[in-house]
Amino acid sequence: MGLDLDEWIFGKVARYLKRSRDKAEQSLVQKVDLEQVRPRLTLLARAVSGESIDLYPAEREGGY
Repeated sequence: MGLDLDEWIFGKVARYLKRSRDKAEQSLVQKVDLEQVRPRLTLLARAVSGESIDLYPAEREGGY
C-alpha cells in the first residue's frame, strides 16, 4: 500500500524546506562581516593606491 496523496505532498514539502534550510546555513558559514576584515582591506587599499582610503559600510546597496 502506497502513501496517500496528502502524505506524499507533506513529504515533498518537508524535504524542500529542509534542503533550503541547509543551504541557508551553509551560506552563513561563508559570510564575512566588513568589521572583521576592514583593517586588512584598508591597509591593502592604501598600499595599492598610495592614497589615504577609509572603508565604510554602504547605507543602501553597493557603493564605496
